[in-house]
Amino acid sequence: KKNPSIYHGMYKVNEQGVVDPTAVVPEFIKTMAALSLIGLEESGEEERALRFLHLGYGAGTLVRLLAHHVANSHHVAVELDSGVVHASNALISNATSIELYVEDALTYAEKDQEPFDCICIDVFDENMKVPEAFYSENFLKQLSSNLLTPTGIMVQNFHSGGKQQTLILENVADATSCIFTDSCWVEALDSKPNAGNVVNLASNAWLKEENDHDIIQSLSRKALVIQSKYHLTFDALARVQRAKPMPFSVVQV
Repeated sequence: KKNPSIYHGMYKVNEQGVVDPTAVVPEFIKTMAALSLIGLEESGEEERALRFLHLGYGAGTLVRLLAHHVANSHHVAVELDSGVVHASNALISNATSIELYVEDALTYAEKDQEPFDCICIDVFDENMKVPEAFYSENFLKQLSSNLLTPTGIMVQNFHSGGKQQTLILENVADATSCIFTDSCWVEALDSKPNAGNVVNLASNAWLKEENDHDIIQSLSRKALVIQSKYHLTFDALARVQRAKPMPFSVVQV
């Protein structure tokens, strides 16, 4: 039985049934999008079509938002829940053209394929927890070694607040630090100490520049660039200023 408290997305649709991809409600999606665009700005790969892998599709909100801002980008999405995919495709007449697979994301991640510039992960179980397999060292190593380009980034959504979620985040920090050379937490703007969303940003290439004092300074400088470049309808700078370095806990219990 599905958890009735889980919702996958909301849309702003005009009279012609066209969805506005920039009308995004969840704060964590805005944070994930900002971090993805910052990472791609630093990759220096604008001469070719950038590749995104989305593990967890839901309503496709993040897919459409990134596809709107990154011209000619290619998106591959994997979603376990066929009902969610059917509902999204049936209700949205102009859904972004992507490769969409209904299968287990862990199984898909084991396949040999062309690497991606950005991997976005938003996967939760019926208890609203990220399954341990999605932040294990083996899984992160698979992403880092086989599925990401050398300058690629991983952006993953988690819940925060409470002892169980804090323990998960501590384990995530340990595993991420073992696999990626640079990583940080970024809390969603609407997060509170006892509940909210926090995004794990990881890369082997770029997060903190040599001349920057800390990760917040690096991300803030890049946020100003993407704000202007993509004409974002949300404040990228405000979001990245909530960044915190790993392995320190992002919540207070």
